[in-house]
Amino acid sequence: MSLRSKMNPFDRSRPRVECPAGADGRAMTSLRDERAQGTSSAGRTAAGAEPWDAGTSGAAKPGQGASRKLTSCAWHLLAGLLVSLCLSAAPAQAQAVYGARLSTGLARLGEEMYLLIEVESDQPPYVRELPEVPGIEFGNIPKAVSRTTRIQIGPRVSLKTTTSWKIRVTPLEVGDFLIPGVKLIVEGQEVVTEELGLKVVKDLRGAELGFLDFNLSKTDLVEGQPFELEMIFGWDAAKQAEVNYANLILPWWGRLRGLLELENASQSMSSDLLQLQLNGNERIRVERIQPVTRDSRTFFTLRLVRSFLPVRSGLIELPDSHLEFGEVIESGGFFSRSSRKAQTYFVTAPAVTINVRPLPDAGRPIDYTGAIGNLTARARTEMRDVDVGDSIKLKVTWFGEGNLEFFEAPDLSRDPSFKDFKVFGSAAGEKSRERRSVTYDIAPLRADVDEVPPVRLPIFDPDTNKYTEVATEAIPIRVRALE
Repeated sequence: MSLRSKMNPFDRSRPRVECPAGADGRAMTSLRDERAQGTSSAGRTAAGAEPWDAGTSGAAKPGQGASRKLTSCAWHLLAGLLVSLCLSAAPAQAQAVYGARLSTGLARLGEEMYLLIEVESDQPPYVRELPEVPGIEFGNIPKAVSRTTRIQIGPRVSLKTTTSWKIRVTPLEVGDFLIPGVKLIVEGQEVVTEELGLKVVKDLRGAELGFLDFNLSKTDLVEGQPFELEMIFGWDAAKQAEVNYANLILPWWGRLRGLLELENASQSMSSDLLQLQLNGNERIRVERIQPVTRDSRTFFTLRLVRSFLPVRSGLIELPDSHLEFGEVIESGGFFSRSSRKAQTYFVTAPAVTINVRPLPDAGRPIDYTGAIGNLTARARTEMRDVDVGDSIKLKVTWFGEGNLEFFEAPDLSRDPSFKDFKVFGSAAGEKSRERRSVTYDIAPLRADVDEVPPVRLPIFDPDTNKYTEVATEAIPIRVRALE
C-alpha cells in the first residue's frame, strides 16, 4: 500500500517485548557477550523506506535410563562436574564494558562533531583502529582520559575505572551514513563497538513548522534519585496530510552511562500509542496527545516519557536532539520498491546537562539502606488483641517521590524498639515506582507490651541535602498472658 494512502500511516500494533538494559542502563557491549557469541559487531541493518511499520509479535523430559554402576569414565565426569560447580560458586570477575556514541546524530555539511568512546575495564584499553567511511573524516586519536567513579544502586556501592577518547569527526558529504564500529583492545581481546548512524544535510529548515521540547523533572540530583525525561514534539497540523515520515534523532539514546532506565507505567498503558523511526534504523513507541497551539499555529503533538535512576555521580550530557519529519514517496512494483524523500524538515532541542551529586558520607546513619526522596510511611495490622506468642502480621507501606524500588526494607530483628517481639521474618509485597510494601511476621513476648512500635526507615532528603528518617505511627495492642 502506498504511503500516500488515506489510511492512518501510524502503527498501532501491540507493544514488543524488549530485552532489558544492563544494571546501569547502558547500551554498551559486554566483553563476556563478545566471547560467547564469537563476534565483535553489534551492527544493525539500516531501516527500510516505511516510516511507520506494522508490527507483529514444552520442555523435553530428561531420560529415564541410568547405569547402576559408575565406570572409571563416569567417575572422571563426576569429578569434573564437582570442579565446575566449585568454580561457578567462586566470585565472578567484573565484566569489561565498552561503547561509543556521536555528539550528534544530525550534522550540517562540514560541521565539526565528536566520536566519544568509553571503556570500563580492569586493564588499560586502547583504540586499535578507527573505521574508514567515505565522506566522513576522523581526526587523530587523542590521549586517553581515565577516571574512577563510584556506582551506587540502593545500599550497594562499587568502584569503576573508565577510560575515554574524544575524537574529532567532520562530515564531508551529504547523506545517510552508517559508521562501522571502532576496533578496541579490551582485557587483551579485540572487540568492536556498535555501529552508529549519522545524517548529514546542507541546511536545517523547518523550525517554524515543528517543535521539540525537553522537560526534565530534575537537573540537579543525587545518586539513586529517580528523575523523568519528557519529550513533547510535533508538526503543523495543517501539513498533516503531507507528513507520512517522522524520525527522532537522539544520539544519546541507549548510550547514557550511569543511568538505569525505569518502567513507565503511565505511557505503556496508554491506548493511543504510535510507532516512529528512531535514529533512522530503529522503532520507538510514542503517545499521541491533544494538539498544542503556539503562535496561532496548531500542531499535531506526540509525547515520549522515560524515567531513569542515576547510579553514579558526575555530569550526564544529552547532546542536541532532532526531529525529522516530512513526505516520503514510494514507487516501483511488488518485487522492486523504492522510496525517496520529497520534502524533509528538521527541528532541534538544545543539549541538556544533568548534575548528579554523590550521597554525602557526613551524617549517614549506620543502618541506612539506600532510601532517597520525600517518603511517607503507614502501618496496619488486623490483630490487636492477642496472646503472648501469637503471630501478628504487620504490613508497612511506603509511598511518595523517591527510589521506592531500590532501598532495602528495615530489618526489625535488628531494631531495639522490637526487643519485646519475636521477629519471624518478612514477606515483600507491592514494589513499584509509586508504592512499596512489606509484611512482617512478629509476636509479642510479654503481656505488658501495649503497642507495636513505629517502624523506622532512614532516608536521604535531596531537598535539604540531609539524612533523616520516616516512621510509621505506633499501633496500640492488648496482649494477654498465657494461663
